[in-house]
Amino acid sequence: MATGGDFHMATGSRRAESVLEIGPERAPFVREAFELYATGNWSIKALHTEMTKRGLRTRRGTPLSLSKLPEILKHKIYAGIVSWGEIEVPGKHPALVSQAIYERVQEVLRAHDKAGPRTRKHAHHLRGALVCASCGSRLGVTVSKGRSDRYPYFFCFGRGQRRTDCREPYVPVERIEQQVEALYAGIQLSPDARQRLRARLEQEITKRAIGGEREAVRQTKRLARIQAQRQMALQAHYRKAISVELLKSEQDRLDQEEVEVRKRLTVDRSELEKARTAADLGMELIENCRESYLKAASYAKETCERIRRHWTQALFEAIYVGNGEVRRFVYRDPLPQLLAWAGSNSVPSGSPYRIRTGDLSLERAAS
Repeated sequence: MATGGDFHMATGSRRAESVLEIGPERAPFVREAFELYATGNWSIKALHTEMTKRGLRTRRGTPLSLSKLPEILKHKIYAGIVSWGEIEVPGKHPALVSQAIYERVQEVLRAHDKAGPRTRKHAHHLRGALVCASCGSRLGVTVSKGRSDRYPYFFCFGRGQRRTDCREPYVPVERIEQQVEALYAGIQLSPDARQRLRARLEQEITKRAIGGEREAVRQTKRLARIQAQRQMALQAHYRKAISVELLKSEQDRLDQEEVEVRKRLTVDRSELEKARTAADLGMELIENCRESYLKAASYAKETCERIRRHWTQALFEAIYVGNGEVRRFVYRDPLPQLLAWAGSNSVPSGSPYRIRTGDLSLERAAS
């Protein structure tokens, strides 16, 4: 059976109980490597340098070699699949990365293997987010050299590498950039929408708080019952109704139950704080993304790319391009829910729109 270098056998009393386990020290770094490479913004060499800085090491504690990193990224065991020759079956071990991220990483690997250094030179903040509306492949960036200038284009990897029969044309980068700016221009809240969103968020927090208070009352009563049971067990022992061994067993059981009760009380309070923090972040997300994204153009190119890449990765799951136009897109959670609560006129995920780049306005396409 083929296994990854991060996994070892954890065997029970019978051979059939054997499962694979990943070393907990390396798991977070391997997961990070998959997630970063899936964005399409990293070469293997750059990712290797970055992950080495972050602390990725071999099981022996030595730095990972450059050649080993693509081996890790290609191994299906991290997606929960175990291979034996030509046979592949779901493993009993938990997957370290989702199937979607694993497949995206394979697509980026194929693109880099085929396109070579040319695609790696042309980083762009929309790479990783743009998807071909015809075949589902990611879009890459290439540069056409004229007599006196260079012209960047987005292109479908499926067509460029002949992996699909896609016929989507090459699209000037500037054209898609303008259309994506139009998407950001549509993410805005009127004063009324902002007030509605804040009211709904407070309503959700209040509901959680009430539920948390009810749960706290239940758990507090449960804690009182545990203390009463301790006293009853102790009194029974004094009356010699139960043995020392039975008393100890009962006290151990009550100790475990008390730990669980106190844990639940702590979780309830922390979840409420998380809800309040998420509400504040949600408001900040919607109120600042449009201005920050558009204003980034006034900064140096590298700074602009970094700011816009962060916003695009935070807000969009995918932006689908077909026939030179943004055809549809999918927001990342929780943006769709926040916009719905606000009753905003902002564009919902998945809807087809025609985008007029001249005035950065949005218009619903005729159905």
